[in-house]
Amino acid sequence: MRRQDPAIDSPRRASITKPHGKIATGTHSGGKVTITLPRLSRGRHTLHVYYAGSSTVNARNGANFVIRST
Repeated sequence: MRRQDPAIDSPRRASITKPHGKIATGTHSGGKVTITLPRLSRGRHTLHVYYAGSSTVNARNGANFVIRST
């Protein structure tokens, strides 16, 4: 039986934040992260992505980006 290293095999998390805090998270799987946003009020929203990293991959901050909710 192969023993798995939980630090390597555990899911890695990414989150999307607004200025007031975290609004959504997703789990890294198969080389990408899929995050479903909650319903946002109409208008423009500045968001930010943060990847928490793992024991083998460094944490990363993304640039701010703007979306428009209709």
